[in-house]
Amino acid sequence: MDKAAPSKDSKKLEVDGHCDLSDAPVNLEALRDKNRAALRDIFRKIDSGTGESKAFILEQELVGLLGQIVEVDFLKNQGIEKFFFLSGEGLEIPSELSCVVFFIRFDLRNVRVLAKQVKMLRARNRSLWVIAIPRLPFVCERVLEEEQVIEDIQVLGLELYLIPYESDVLSMQVCTSYRDWMVEGDPSILYDVASGLMKLQMQCGIIPHIKGKGVASRQVANMLVQMRYQMPPEAFFRDLPEITQLVLLDRVVDPVTPLLTMLTYEGLIDEFFGIHDGCVKLSSEMVLTEQQIKTQTQQGVELPKKIKIMLNNQDAIFSEIRDLNFSRVGKLLSQKAKLIDEYYKKRHSSQTTHSLKSYVQQFSDYQKKHKYLHVHTNMVEKLLTWIRDSKFHAQLEAEQNLLAKDGNSELSISYLEDCICQREPLPRILRLLCLLSLCTGGLKEKTYNFFVKEIIQTYGIEHLFTLNNLGKMGLLCKYGETKPANWFSNARQMFNLIITDPDEQEPPDMASIYSGYSPLSAKIVMKACSDLDEKSASEDGLPDCGNDVITENWKSAKNNFIQNMPGGPTFCLNQKLDPSTMLAISERKQQEDRPHTVFVFFIGGITFAEISALRWIKKHRKINMIIGTTNFVNGNTLIECSFEKI
Repeated sequence: MDKAAPSKDSKKLEVDGHCDLSDAPVNLEALRDKNRAALRDIFRKIDSGTGESKAFILEQELVGLLGQIVEVDFLKNQGIEKFFFLSGEGLEIPSELSCVVFFIRFDLRNVRVLAKQVKMLRARNRSLWVIAIPRLPFVCERVLEEEQVIEDIQVLGLELYLIPYESDVLSMQVCTSYRDWMVEGDPSILYDVASGLMKLQMQCGIIPHIKGKGVASRQVANMLVQMRYQMPPEAFFRDLPEITQLVLLDRVVDPVTPLLTMLTYEGLIDEFFGIHDGCVKLSSEMVLTEQQIKTQTQQGVELPKKIKIMLNNQDAIFSEIRDLNFSRVGKLLSQKAKLIDEYYKKRHSSQTTHSLKSYVQQFSDYQKKHKYLHVHTNMVEKLLTWIRDSKFHAQLEAEQNLLAKDGNSELSISYLEDCICQREPLPRILRLLCLLSLCTGGLKEKTYNFFVKEIIQTYGIEHLFTLNNLGKMGLLCKYGETKPANWFSNARQMFNLIITDPDEQEPPDMASIYSGYSPLSAKIVMKACSDLDEKSASEDGLPDCGNDVITENWKSAKNNFIQNMPGGPTFCLNQKLDPSTMLAISERKQQEDRPHTVFVFFIGGITFAEISALRWIKKHRKINMIIGTTNFVNGNTLIECSFEKI
């Protein structure tokens, strides 16, 4: 339901669908349990003040995040009887529910909506509580004071930072993180990132080595050192550290990759359907079988317009195909269909008790696979109709032309002009315009002024703010404003980003993910991990215990080039550990030959295709890798966060 026109009725909350964390490189199940326990403690504080049945009002954008922590039954066990979405309209809350709990991530866009709701509810003699994620910011507190509602509510902070979305993926789900930092200049997201990483260290041990690139990443590293000295040593995990290295990367270090059209299966689902909090909403016809639709129609049951489908490792078929180039997916689904069909045929040939028992034991598993296969087959067919469209091919050709060493930017400029004349969606146009700017070292003055004029005349004067914001975000600039101007062409050569005629069926390189382009961000991460097996020792031959001093030295052959790339400083930090711990780490490595565990964190968002590239590195480098991010992005969402609501 659109937030601009919410219903006043109570909602049926859909928050179920956890991923399986049993095979995570570190104990992420404990992290989820701690998040759940923190929410339970909040409700205990509320119950000690009221002990009444509750109405629960939450932001619609937080439903998916909540679903990664708890189930609906958990919330009902806390005394919640009715659910509502936060809006500026009056809500029809039953009079017997004298306790109202708000669940909100505060910002200047929603604090006044909350104030309006409080004014409507306080006259009804209700106890009003606000669960603030992760806390109530000072500026929002001042707004509540100005609205004269601060005395009517009791605010409890809930420190939710890193939320497991997969056994190897954590997200904070702060969808405005890139804009908040780059446009608004709000550093609170950096404090939240540091706080989340500190909580992870308290559980998994102090991470010995930290590398990163970017202004934001450097500030986060500084905060980690400061936070650590403010806490007692016993607050941290006392066993050997579970994570070997942390790699921090600002989104602005590689602004090119998220603007490109993703070509993995999961990436295309996000491009066309949209993946939100680990799920996709599909039409009933794509999810239900013909027999199910017929039965419900005969029974007079109205089919839902959209059905939520979880996309995580609980779906065995999706887990296998999510990271593949889309060209490989159809063949694999056909193989799965054949295997499932062969299994069902066994029921006719099973004559012994043993064979019947084996068939029955696998029946539930194959039923699930059959259901998932039906959904994925329908999604693939729908995606095929989209990617076979001439507009999709024209967009893809324009992107690849800009990436190529001998690409002709004039062809892309001509294509952009045609798109504007046809009033194509503005995010599509701005994606390519920003890509043109980044790949050519900035737009010429004449070209820049031409497109500014065309966009304002076609899409409205308000997008003058959009273009200005894109400049602040490091996505759109004039020639000469970025130093060095030819940084991308140098990176393309230095990192061998482009491979002509990649083998998408048997991919030898991560470039197959983008049909010939290797994500620059993934290449930088690979270089950061290149010296993991080098023994770090001090001058006396003992293990280097670190000194908590941040330096600008990466032990990498391409360090000088990475250092001089736009996006901010390159840095390295060896956190100080006691000698016995470092010696134990060294001995464990020699005795057990354990693979290293690397935690890669993107500040400002990561695409699903980049996650696929990092999984490729994990597989071929034979290391364990956990991927963290402030939020998930694609080209459209990255561009749309620059829009101003006027």
